[in-house]
Amino acid sequence: MRCLAIDLTLVYQILHDHYDTQLDATFCIIDNSRTRGHAYKLLKPHCTIDATKYFFSNLVISTWNNLPDMVVHSPKLSTFKRHLSVLDLSCHWPVLDFLLTASILCSLCRLSF
Repeated sequence: MRCLAIDLTLVYQILHDHYDTQLDATFCIIDNSRTRGHAYKLLKPHCTIDATKYFFSNLVISTWNNLPDMVVHSPKLSTFKRHLSVLDLSCHWPVLDFLLTASILCSLCRLSF
């Protein structure tokens, strides 16, 4: 859960210009006033290659789009973190569970050789 909160904090910093990086080109904000939720909804690209499904930008988009308006439109980073700490992010854990399992298996394979 902590990793997911850190990733969401990084997305907040990128979208609110608190982080000087070229990652803002990887996120595309949906410019549609008819969408439900907040105005910072991100477009999730269709993945044709299996490896691209597990990129940072693709993993956090679904969770980011499901955040409440109050959290995304926080005026300061500290306010965003406080609102995020109150939310239950456990429903998004299965997405990250695969990555955790894969990293554990890789480390076990290295130990067995």
